[in-house]
Amino acid sequence: MPRLPRLQYENAIYHIVTRGDGRRRLFQDEGHYERFTDGLIEQVDRCGWSVIAFCWMPNHIRPSLSGTIQGFSVEDEGYYWNLSRYIHLDPGSGRKPLA
Repeated sequence: MPRLPRLQYENAIYHIVTRGDGRRRLFQDEGHYERFTDGLIEQVDRCGWSVIAFCWMPNHIRPSLSGTIQGFSVEDEGYYWNLSRYIHLDPGSGRKPLA
């Protein structure tokens, strides 16, 4: 049975996380990061979203976006600031991904 659609709210902030299967790398070289960033920019422009913060790690991605999208809602200002801090500090605190 398919998952029910997530609730969406106009002008809400959403935090999206995608991880590589088994901590495997999503990005193999600088070109992968650039193409993924270009794709995010195109999608943001097309949908009218605002990017609050993002972090591309070798084995996962974490964008936080404002707008009407499928994702996890940031429910209050305290969580927003904790989330933003976490996204910005994540590159220095994670384990090395598997090849």
